[in-house]
Amino acid sequence: MGEFRISVAVTDWDWFSFLRRQPDIDEVNFWQPSPTGTTSEPGTPWLFKLHAPRNAVVGGGFFAYYTHMPLGVAWEAFGEKNGVASLFEMRSRVAKYRRARLAARTGSLAPLAEATAALVPASSGKTSMWPH
Repeated sequence: MGEFRISVAVTDWDWFSFLRRQPDIDEVNFWQPSPTGTTSEPGTPWLFKLHAPRNAVVGGGFFAYYTHMPLGVAWEAFGEKNGVASLFEMRSRVAKYRRARLAARTGSLAPLAEATAALVPASSGKTSMWPH
C-alpha cells in the first residue's frame, strides 16, 4: 500500500478563532513568519493544532500550493482569509512571531469542513470543534 502523509501545522488561537467566525470560508492562507518552504504535495491533508497550553487539533484542510510573497501581496490576494481583519493586524501578528524583517510564507488550503465538524479531543481532556 502507498505511503499516506499528513502535515500538522501549529497555529495560534487568534488566527483560528477569527477564521472560525467567518461564514462560507472556501480557503484559508496559512502563512508563517519565515519563508521556509514545504514538502507537501497538492492534496496533502493538513491539520491545524493550537500552540500550548491549548494543544488541540481544531481544524484542517487540503494543501493547494505554496508561494513566497510580501505581506502586502498576501493581503491583497487573501484578505481576511489570512486570519486577520486588516493588513496592519497581519503585520502585527507576523512581528509577534518574528523579530527580523517582515516576510510571509503563504499557501492556500481548502478547509476540511466535513471532516472537522466532529469533536476532536484535546490533550487536556477538553474538546474543540471547527468549523463552528
